[in-house]
Amino acid sequence: MKQPVPLPPKYRLKHLFFDLDDTLWATALNHKVALKQLYALKGWDRLLPPFEEFMQEYQPVNNRLWDAYRDGTVSKQELILSRLRIPLEPYLHRSDEAFYLRLNEEFFTLIRRQKEVEPFALEVLQKLGRYYKIHIISNGFVQVQGDKLSGSGLAPLINGQVILSEVAQANKPSPKIFSYACSAANARRSESVMIGDNWGSDMVGAAGFGMAAIWYNPAQVPFPADAAPLAPEHIPVITSLKELLPLLL
Repeated sequence: MKQPVPLPPKYRLKHLFFDLDDTLWATALNHKVALKQLYALKGWDRLLPPFEEFMQEYQPVNNRLWDAYRDGTVSKQELILSRLRIPLEPYLHRSDEAFYLRLNEEFFTLIRRQKEVEPFALEVLQKLGRYYKIHIISNGFVQVQGDKLSGSGLAPLINGQVILSEVAQANKPSPKIFSYACSAANARRSESVMIGDNWGSDMVGAAGFGMAAIWYNPAQVPFPADAAPLAPEHIPVITSLKELLPLLL
């Protein structure tokens, strides 16, 4: 990891780039609710283990595929095809791609309907938006991110740009998506900060581009072993979005 960039002085800071999933939109909770709805609609309780047990199989698979997608070792199509196929195939005994692609479309439809946000996300954005341009940088898919923003009430609070990796043709942590975002937002990196929950995508990505970052870490995960020695000094860590207010205002 490159040396993290210290947070700019408040008088210089103009642009806040937020991650969306699990930073503003409550992805883990919303996905669990959507998957539970799909589970019930399909009657999988007759064929599969109880839902909570199945979640223990699904979640590591989904996390591993998203990490691979972020790193560029798995394509979007492979992620969409495999995240349900891998945990379901031993129970459903179906391996045909068309079946799992249709299933994923149903899953997408249910995900779009979920509205939960991270605690205090709406209130904090409303206050920060009076002083800063609020932008989104997300590796999430085009076909669902807009619905997440509009359905949750986040959309009116984003007074800047929404930058998605599919449009930028680069995933976080690549410097390319951060460069694309600054260009789209007409923002200098020295006047900007990245705020996100994912160490690899958001903190490492921002440091690699030379942008300051704030780590939203509600689970209080320790700094990774490969973090730069001075990371705790240069990367503020918050466990609640409310902590952004005294830090930035």
